[in-house]
Amino acid sequence: MDGGRLRELGRTCPSFTLGATLILLRAVALFFDASDFVWRRGGFVATDLLCTPLMGLAVLSPSQPLLSQGALRWVGRRSYGIYVYHLPIFLALEPWKRKHDWLNLFAISMLRLSVTLVVAGLSYRYLERPILRLKKWFGGPQVPLAERAALASVH
Repeated sequence: MDGGRLRELGRTCPSFTLGATLILLRAVALFFDASDFVWRRGGFVATDLLCTPLMGLAVLSPSQPLLSQGALRWVGRRSYGIYVYHLPIFLALEPWKRKHDWLNLFAISMLRLSVTLVVAGLSYRYLERPILRLKKWFGGPQVPLAERAALASVH
């Protein structure tokens, strides 16, 4: 399949791709436990594979309206904080989880998600943004290093 056909595919089925991927990721989160045999034997790779269509959609159609919605941009700006804080928060709330209690699992999952998003949001506002402003104030490369290297090789 050539690049033009891939881009056209990226433009024609984004709603289905995004929706199906998010539903499948949520199913994995609900039905697999960190101590599950399948999960520990490589099942966690499924989450990475499920994110592949989203990456393809972003690359093939970066101006896709579904990917530029406010909520996704909010998460994208705070993604580093979400990455950093989610594991300690998930581990801290692990003792509250009861096996084979779906209502408890749902409640703990929502609590984990909520706390992670709140902490990442606070971190972004009070830690990351001030540091980024300092970086601009003190100067620093205005052009990313990769672009500077490419520009230097031309001359």
